[in-house]
Amino acid sequence: MKSIYRATIVSWLVLTCFAGSGFADENRRLEDVVAAYVWSWNNPKSAARGWGEGAEMRFLADHTLVQKSTKGNTAVFDWRIDGNNTIVFGPKNAERRLVFDASFSSYNAVETWNGNNTIKGARKQALDDRSLPSGSPSSPRISPLNAAPLATIQTDANQPRIEVIKDQGPNATEWALTPLDEAIPADIRQNLTFLREDLLDEGAKAAKSKPEAYKLASDYCDKLLAALSQREIARVQAGYAVAQADANKATSTQALDARRNYQMSWPQFSREESQRAALRESETNKADVKKQRLKVEWATSAEQMRRILDNTYRQLREAMR
Repeated sequence: MKSIYRATIVSWLVLTCFAGSGFADENRRLEDVVAAYVWSWNNPKSAARGWGEGAEMRFLADHTLVQKSTKGNTAVFDWRIDGNNTIVFGPKNAERRLVFDASFSSYNAVETWNGNNTIKGARKQALDDRSLPSGSPSSPRISPLNAAPLATIQTDANQPRIEVIKDQGPNATEWALTPLDEAIPADIRQNLTFLREDLLDEGAKAAKSKPEAYKLASDYCDKLLAALSQREIARVQAGYAVAQADANKATSTQALDARRNYQMSWPQFSREESQRAALRESETNKADVKKQRLKVEWATSAEQMRRILDNTYRQLREAMR
């Protein structure tokens, strides 16, 4: 009897180990395939915002996902493999789940917070270079808005820093002024700081342009960093406003509570439940308005800062001519 039991345990362990290895191999294959292509992203319900047909995305090797809309907007998320043929990305309260077909050539996606399952996508373009830029000062990871679709810009270590800010400046502006509900690279502030200091060093020791150009480039980096700080403050305030708006939603009134007692008839109870439902809907609408207020305020501030940044960049380009 003991030998039968022992044999059963050994068989179970062997099957478990091989099954786990199979799942690991399959996950590794999925990871390799998704990183090898630019993928289409078609969300019909967000087509008006540029996320319908023609939008695209790329899975980077460090498990960063970069999306690009048809209007030139970008969004950055973390992605992970979650079960067989499935990839999940986005924050926990706003995840998207992508389920790939057996050949990993296309997928269907669902937005978990609203049940939207109309999203589809497929392989769009094979990539020759799947490496991820290091994010070092010599290759700042500032934007995927370069000519190559969704490719993060990778600069040559020998490229003059003044040329880097000239090439990447407008893209850095887009990151700094990104809407509050879209993610930005976590290291963009660090990279801009490094770039600013490198510009000052280059201007002092091995200038490749006029002194005025380096002064304006440094000033441009300072303004970008200030915009990122303002965005972070607005993002935190918006998060607090959301929590506060949800906490302040009234679910009852003194009059409704006073009428509820054990002598209520069913018609009275039904009428009261309808009144409570109407109250909840009204409070939800009020909370939604409060939640959007800081986003609107940020969009207004962002446009004001954009004019300042664009003007500084224009002066920089003029000084380099």
